Amino acid sequence: PTWSASLRGVLGSVSFIMLNDTPFLEDRSTLRYNIPISSKGHYHLVMNKLIKYPKEKTFSFTMLIISLIFYIFFAFYDGAIICVDSPTYISMSFAREPFYPLLLAFFRFFSPNNYLFYVVILQSLLMACAGWQLADYLRNKLNIRKPYSLILYFLPLATSLLCRFVAKRGSMYTNSIMTEGICTSLYLLFIYCNLCYLWDNSRNHIIASWIIAFIMISSRKQMLMILPILFLAIVYKNYQNKKFLRGIMIAAVSCFLIFPCFKLFDCTYNYILRGTFQGHNSSNRFVTTMVFYNATREDAEYIEDESAKELFEAEGKKEQEYGEGIGIKDFDDARNICLEKGFDPYEIVKGVQPICF
Repeated sequence: PTWSASLRGVLGSVSFIMLNDTPFLEDRSTLRYNIPISSKGHYHLVMNKLIKYPKEKTFSFTMLIISLIFYIFFAFYDGAIICVDSPTYISMSFAREPFYPLLLAFFRFFSPNNYLFYVVILQSLLMACAGWQLADYLRNKLNIRKPYSLILYFLPLATSLLCRFVAKRGSMYTNSIMTEGICTSLYLLFIYCNLCYLWDNSRNHIIASWIIAFIMISSRKQMLMILPILFLAIVYKNYQNKKFLRGIMIAAVSCFLIFPCFKLFDCTYNYILRGTFQGHNSSNRFVTTMVFYNATREDAEYIEDESAKELFEAEGKKEQEYGEGIGIKDFDDARNICLEKGFDPYEIVKGVQPICF
């Protein structure tokens, strides 16, 4: 009939639009089930897509809602968890990197009484969206069937449940006032952006990866470990495009540029807050503590500054006189006294912080 021919013509035009605008069709010459595109197949093609597209979107949206409900529920149920290191972030300690204390200060400015709860809400939303985004991208890109893709969607949720109910910490990172509260989700977004750059050749996503890397390092210096991932992603993509040397140069500049940017941000933050253009001192503080803890009076000869040398020798002499005065010769002698009283300070410290042993 005439109306049938007209309908096929309209559906043929619609199919052209859908094939150029639908993220679920990777190969525009065939469908997922290898249905050839032809003039006679336009009707079946479009009907397939009209049915399939809403189902795909509905499934994806449902997974996002589940993730949001999961994290928001625990945000209200557990509230903000104050951990051992939390006060140093809240007080903007000199020992901490600048980004997370500034984030807390931002929320504190608008809500002095409930700002920690709002930070937890932000961390929960960020984790819910980051975990869902990475899982949804992998499902569509790798064409994973829905039953198997549930593993991808629920893996971040399962990890959070382990932290909450199995691990000794007894809380989820999204509820903790710690840098892990944002770095965990930012790491998932970092991986997602790198995959988009590698598979979709999206330059915007590699720029986003650099920005995320900068934020993570400015929150927790241990996140420097992500720079090799960024470096390799840029090099590999340029290698695929037969621009290997160019890729190495771009990757090297991109990664090394983060260091001066982070240092400038760190020093500027402390200059505005404390009046001294200096980076955070946690690393130097720990190194100095270990040096003094393990040093003996004979090590004074390695100190070049005379005033510091005199102070070191005076403190060493005072410590020796104090020990001799109370009958303690050295560390082992002090431990033996504790053992005679029924406790072992060495084992106590080892139990509190086993990673140091």
